[in-house]
Amino acid sequence: MKYFGERKVFYSENHKNQKAFHIELMKKNKEILGEEVSIRRHYGFLIDSKEMKKNHFVKKGEYIEFDKTEVSVRQSEETIIFPAGRYLCSIVKVIGEKADFTILNTYLERHKIQTEYVIADEIGLQLFDYTAHEYFCEIKIYMQ
Repeated sequence: MKYFGERKVFYSENHKNQKAFHIELMKKNKEILGEEVSIRRHYGFLIDSKEMKKNHFVKKGEYIEFDKTEVSVRQSEETIIFPAGRYLCSIVKVIGEKADFTILNTYLERHKIQTEYVIADEIGLQLFDYTAHEYFCEIKIYMQ
């Protein structure tokens, strides 16, 4: 368990093309913030909690969070808020659309916990198209 403060993030879903999250997010980012944003940011995804139970890493949408000194994120349709509180966390290796969620699934099942959404924060700075290779995410599940 880890405690996190409230986070406002820019968020994008693309129901027509599941592979286009990043493109849509970058369009929104440019419209709202312009070109003057540094690399001090990180990306993540909301993943499907039902698919997680089958060890499938299925993205529902993508978000970007900026350094607090860089930009004040206003509440709008482009943002969502991850609430402050305790989160069940684990680092998983993602390969394609698969990840081993066994530890998290076991905990959630044992304690009869249902969750609305699952946050997957990317770990590290990816400088190449990594989605066809393995990469790591910290999974965060809000425990209220």
